[in-house]
Amino acid sequence: MATAPTAAEVFTPEDLAKRYDTTTAALATLRHKGKGPRFFKMGRRVYYRLEDVLAAEESAMQERTA
Repeated sequence: MATAPTAAEVFTPEDLAKRYDTTTAALATLRHKGKGPRFFKMGRRVYYRLEDVLAAEESAMQERTA
């Protein structure tokens, strides 16, 4: 059985907005479009697991601009 993530392994939209220097509204738009890191909800609150944030960052890596 998997263990629940600790508080240090979970980001709120506010935490993630600070990490990416963006707004929570921009993150909400990404969620609505099905883009950005995977997330889960507890009631009305949105959370991002560290492993999902890191996976999204890895998948966004690019070698060149063209």
